[in-house]
Amino acid sequence: MKNKKAMTVLAVLIVILAGCLRFYKLGQVPLSLDWDEASLGYNAYSLLKTGKDEFGNLLPINLRSFEDYKPALYSYLTIIPVGLFGLTEFSVRFVSALAGTLTVLVVYLTMRHAPYAAIAGFLLAISPWHLQFSRIAFEVNLGLFFFSLGVFFIFEVPPAGGTKRLGILSFLTSAVAFVLAMYSYHSFRLIVPVFVILVFLFRFKQFLKQKKTVLVSLFIALILLIPLLGSFLNQEGQARFSSVTTLTPTGTLDRSIRLMDYDRKIDSLFSVLHNRRIVYFLTAIKGYLDHFAPNFLFLIGDHSLRHHILNHGMFYIWQLPLIIIGMIYLLKKKSRYSLMLWLWLLVAPLASALTSGTPHAVRAILMVVPLTIFSAIGLWRANLMLKTKKILLLSVYLLLIILTARYFVQYYYIYPKQAARDWQYGFKQVVEFIQTENQTKLPTIVTYEYDQPHIFFMFYQQTDPTEYQQKWANNPIERFERSFDNYQFRKINWAEDQQLQDVYIVAAASEVPDNPPGLIKEIYFPDGTPAFKIIKK
Repeated sequence: MKNKKAMTVLAVLIVILAGCLRFYKLGQVPLSLDWDEASLGYNAYSLLKTGKDEFGNLLPINLRSFEDYKPALYSYLTIIPVGLFGLTEFSVRFVSALAGTLTVLVVYLTMRHAPYAAIAGFLLAISPWHLQFSRIAFEVNLGLFFFSLGVFFIFEVPPAGGTKRLGILSFLTSAVAFVLAMYSYHSFRLIVPVFVILVFLFRFKQFLKQKKTVLVSLFIALILLIPLLGSFLNQEGQARFSSVTTLTPTGTLDRSIRLMDYDRKIDSLFSVLHNRRIVYFLTAIKGYLDHFAPNFLFLIGDHSLRHHILNHGMFYIWQLPLIIIGMIYLLKKKSRYSLMLWLWLLVAPLASALTSGTPHAVRAILMVVPLTIFSAIGLWRANLMLKTKKILLLSVYLLLIILTARYFVQYYYIYPKQAARDWQYGFKQVVEFIQTENQTKLPTIVTYEYDQPHIFFMFYQQTDPTEYQQKWANNPIERFERSFDNYQFRKINWAEDQQLQDVYIVAAASEVPDNPPGLIKEIYFPDGTPAFKIIKK
């Protein structure tokens, strides 16, 4: 009993730690919202006020947004914090921070019968990969929570002969959680069905003995998925898939396809090597394996500073040997968790492997949980092996504490400034200045140099959704031209724009001279370089 109480207290402390790390300075780190966060937040505001997204679509499954059709579930849940706290950076990131905190709890509960459960919860609480996405409004982190919840309730399914009511409840809750994961983020729409099918195949005998419960759960899941299936088959799903996939005749496969056509012309014996299907297959295999590269996992991360701090992988470097130890242990000794963990890890990069820009920390985020648990097993085993060598063990822990503390100092105090450009820093300052300066609402031209500037004006000005919906509902949008109220968003052509009169121009520093006529305000990145120049003509 005392041991159970101690473990409960430890679990509570781990969850509190996870919450503190995720909610501390949530509105300030990262330093500003990026355009996707602003879009999710504004659409939550629009749904709160009108029941429609920014384009006037009533209760949408996906948000049209920047023609990328984001899943709308995150915005629906964000209605609550926006209603409570207003449309702010904190309210937009609240759902992700809460989901991240709860994921730590769910992982601990899933592993609670294992001797390394507390270690797994603690390592996920301080995980660089998980912390990064728990502090930003990315839908994928919400999907990770629901996926983890689905796995938890699969573990809670009792064997045949167990409590029937508990089995039904576990199956149904697991099915609903997996459905919600599919509504949360695009990648889960491929991964969840594959994962569930594999789990069913490997646990076929157990599920067969509870076939009525399984069939009812499957039926309910399919009913809940009908709206999603409809959106996937129409323009929304096709637009999203075509924008990210490598399985098209363009992009990374152009060269291989040209070689294939050339081989056919000259009747080359090697033409089979350039066959499109083989090229697609090899491209997908490479994309899949990219996610297991040490550079990605432990050294430098992926291509975007929005996904990790500078010169740091998705995990701590010290987790590498622990993950290897954990994997070896599970290969040698079967446990009730081993099969599920291996399946989870193997399916995690599947969707990302079919897209461009691999490895990709967002699309492959499901990897974070099984790899964290592997490292927890490794740390548990290492602790057992070194428990008689106390000086060595203390030295190892001291080193891990120093390296971990160094990460947190970098993340909370250095990273915000280093990654300011990647987080579209400066738009909030621009909006605040223009609102104060331009009381007469002169025409204002805003640069498109940093992409999607309109969403920041809509967000920080809390533009009336009804007015914007009336202008843009069912209206095709050119990527580099959008306008509302007295704002026009486009590229700045200084040779022509300097001739304009009675207008404000918000330009990127690179688009105008150092000291252009009419300059009234400069906004700088934290490193001191100019971000925007505001000019009145």
